[in-house]
Formats: sequence, C-alpha cells, structure tokens
Amino acid sequence: MKIQPLLSRFVVKNFKSIGERGVDLELKPLTVLFGPQGSGKSNILEILWRFAEVLRGEARLSHLQLVEPRYDRGEELFHREEVGRKLTIGLYVPDERGELGWKVEYWIEDALSLITQEVTRGEKTVLKVGFVKANRNVIQPVVHDPAELNESLMPVNPEVLKPAAFELTPRPPADKGALTDEATSRSKLAQDVVEILSKTLRKEHVSKVALLTPLRGRVSKYGSASRRIREIEGELCSIGPDGEMLIEFLSTVAGSRRYKVSQAYISKWASEFGLAEIHTGFSGRAGLLSLDYEDSILKTVIDVARASHGARQVLCVIAQLFSPDQDIVLIEEPELSLHPESVAKLPLMFLDAIKLGKQIIITTHSTILPLALSRMARKAREEGICANPNELIAVYEIEKTPEGTTAARLYLDERGYIKGYVGSFFRVESELLKEWEESLPE
Repeated sequence: MKIQPLLSRFVVKNFKSIGERGVDLELKPLTVLFGPQGSGKSNILEILWRFAEVLRGEARLSHLQLVEPRYDRGEELFHREEVGRKLTIGLYVPDERGELGWKVEYWIEDALSLITQEVTRGEKTVLKVGFVKANRNVIQPVVHDPAELNESLMPVNPEVLKPAAFELTPRPPADKGALTDEATSRSKLAQDVVEILSKTLRKEHVSKVALLTPLRGRVSKYGSASRRIREIEGELCSIGPDGEMLIEFLSTVAGSRRYKVSQAYISKWASEFGLAEIHTGFSGRAGLLSLDYEDSILKTVIDVARASHGARQVLCVIAQLFSPDQDIVLIEEPELSLHPESVAKLPLMFLDAIKLGKQIIITTHSTILPLALSRMARKAREEGICANPNELIAVYEIEKTPEGTTAARLYLDERGYIKGYVGSFFRVESELLKEWEESLPE
C-alpha cells in the first residue's frame, strides 16, 4: 500500500510574519510544525486555508482578506504591512514527469492590484502571465515567460485563479499574431496543471481543505435542524474552523448510509478517547438537534456541551479528520486539553485518516507528540505502508528571525524518532532537569 501526499510542496512569502525569505515546505501525508508561540506556525496553515477558500468563491487573490474572519485592512495580510511586497503562494503536486507547480504573486502598487501566475514542471517554467503597470492608472496583461510570446500574444484574464488565466489570445490588432503550436501547447499544459491543483483544494463550491483553530470545542447545547444537511451538490461541508457545525455535521453523517465509513471511524476513535456511543438527533425541541455520548468509565450519558474541553475539542478533530469530503486537514494544536496518554494516541489516529487518503498538517507545542510519532512509523512499517518514516512524516522547526518566519526540516531516524530532538524543547527541558538535579539532596 503506497501512500502519496496530495500536495508535495508548499511555498509562502510575505504573508504576515513570513518575509521575503519565505518558507518552503516539502509536505508528507503528515507534516508537523514545532516552534515557539508567535513564530508563524499558524500563519502557514492560515494562508493555505484562505487560498483554498478563495478558490471556491470569486477566485481572486485580492479577496484573501474577505475570507471569514475578515481583515479590516488588506495591508494586514502583507509582511510588515508593506503592500509593495509580493505575497507569494506556491503549490506543487507530484508527477512522473517532474513536480507540477502553480505559483501566484500578488502586490499593490499606486493603488493598483498586480498579479503574476506561473506554472512549472520540474525546474522549468511552462508559462508565466500577469498584469504590469502600463502607467499610473492602467494595468495591462502580459506574458512574462517565454518573453517572446508577449510580442504577439497576451493572457485573456490573468487575474482569476482558474485555468482561464493561462488562455492566450492575439494582441490587437487581431492580425498581429496567431497562436503557434508551442504557445498552444504551453497554454494547454498550464491550464491542465491549474485544474489539477484546483481540484486538489476544492470540488465545485466546497473546499477540500479544512482548518481547525484552537477555539474549537465551544460546542452549543443544540444544533439547528435547518442547517443539518450542509451538502452542496453532494459534497459535505466542513465542521467549521471553530467546530461551530459539529452537531449538524455529526447528525448528517449519522443520517446517511453514504457516510458509513466515516461514521465507523468517528465511533472508533471517539471511544478511544472515552466518548462511547455518540448519539445525535432531534432533541425534542422544535427544529433543534442534540449531541451526547456515554462516559466509558461512569457509564452515564453526558451532553457534549457539558463535557470537558478536551473531550469537545478532540471530538472536533475526530469528526473533521474522517469527514468524507475534506482531504487536507489543518489542525492547530491537536493536543489541546488532552492528557499525555491521549496525546500519544493522536499519531495512530492520524495514520488511520491517512490510509483513507487524507493529508494532515498540524502545529503543536506538545513534548509528547515527538516521541509518539515513532508509534505511527512502527505501525506503518508493520502494515507495509511505508518503510522510511521520512516519506510518511515531515517535521519542521519554525522560528521567527528579524527577517521573518523560517522553517528548518528535522529528519527522523529509522525508528521514527527525531534526530537530535526538537531544539527549542531540548533547551528548556535540559534547564529544568538540571534545576531538578541540583535540588536533590546529596
């Protein structure tokens, strides 16, 4: 059983704490981001999620700030709030002929929104198009690469984040030039690559990328039956960044045989975390849904809204991981409010989700997770999924420098342990152990 990540690489520059140096992440089925608070881990997840949300809407990068929760000012998206910096997003997928990439740059100059879009195969540019400033108040479409095509051709609409951005047409006057075989071939390939990457992130109007923030777990006592079926053209929406649609989501999953596999995994892992026999349905109040479970120790029924925060937040994680229609799951601090014994179970749950085709990117401050990754690596090896832990798990240490957020890859040994451990964890743990040692009686 060979598991391949949906996205093989993700590049970001000039977004919030991430500067011109940028971060360039090789992604695996599970990617783990360690680092101090405020180092920029959440920003990496946020920009990927916002980009996917934009794709399912107006598909214009200028709409990044309009994704909920909105930014009051567009400048807040840019590093140091300098809108002249090129906010860059690069997405890549594996391909036998060389990694396929789609890179978008967006910046503002003299109140004009400028953009370039580039498709690559391997190290070579297939086609690069965009807008340039013709004069103070006018922008014009151009072909940047290959530059010779720009003499007679121009992109139809390089602003939209769609395959149509790479459609080429003769420059006026109409007889100035015609589409050569080379131009047609490049345009077609570029459109195909954008279509592949777009379908990785969305299906029709439903995003295939889900984000769970640290605010998840604030579950209401009742859900709304009127919002129960959150399906668009057969695709089930996510539970929401804060888990706000958890009750409606679980009610929908439980009510349809289509989601039988998801329901089985949700039940399995909820029980592992002490939430047995999850039940959702009409509460007895008009139009309202309820959600409860049986405490596996006390054997009593507990309303999820009255459960511990750890129980509520991990149920959000479980539900989103095994949602049938979000393939890329971004989770901030999955260990929130969990005992170390429960934290150690997370990598095995991630592996179950990965076997269903999920790609997972998490941020964490947990000192347990680095050690528990070895359990995931061992099970993957035993099941014949992956012999090399570094092909299954990518680990990065995120730091903030005067130049912005940086990312350094940490590699695993053959047993799945981080070589040299996590530097920032090692420093503080060493200090505390030394202080403890000095406190011992002689």
